Formats: sequence, C-alpha cells, structure tokens
Amino acid sequence: MADLVEHIDETFTGETIVLDGKIYKECAFVECILVFRGEAPFTMTGNMVDVTCRWRFEGAAALTAAAMKSIYHGFGEEGKKLIQATLGIAPNSTS
Repeated sequence: MADLVEHIDETFTGETIVLDGKIYKECAFVECILVFRGEAPFTMTGNMVDVTCRWRFEGAAALTAAAMKSIYHGFGEEGKKLIQATLGIAPNSTS
C-alpha cells in the first residue's frame, strides 16, 4: 500500500473530499462532502468539521455500513450487542 497523503493545518471549503489514503491534522472543513469508500485507511486528528459538512459512504464502505445496519435492526438484541461491541459502544450509550 502507498504511503498516506498528509494534510496539515489546511482549510477546505465547499469541496468533495475523498478521505481514503489520507491523513488530516488540525484541518478545517466547511460546507464539504466527506467521502469514505473503504479502499484505504485514513486518519483525522484535531480537525474542525463544521455542521454544514455531509458524510457519504461509497463502494465497500457503503456495503459495510448497510450490512451493519441490517445486523443491528434485523437480529434482535444480539445483533445490537454485536454492532455495539464492534464499534466499541457501551450498551444504552448515547455517544
């Protein structure tokens, strides 16, 4: 796998940003569409993501999100527990 592309202290406004394969540190995102395709890892540290931004999952990431939603809603309490454990969320947690 290629090295991740690093963005430090940059501001992105009104852009569609594909996150795969990138590192974002101390960046600001305003009115952006943040896209994750599941093709490569990414990291985000100390960023400001404005409420005007939207998230979009495509490709493998969209399929994974749909599968997790199906498990959560279609397998009763055990499905909910599995997804919560996978995501590191305590049962009955609001965070």
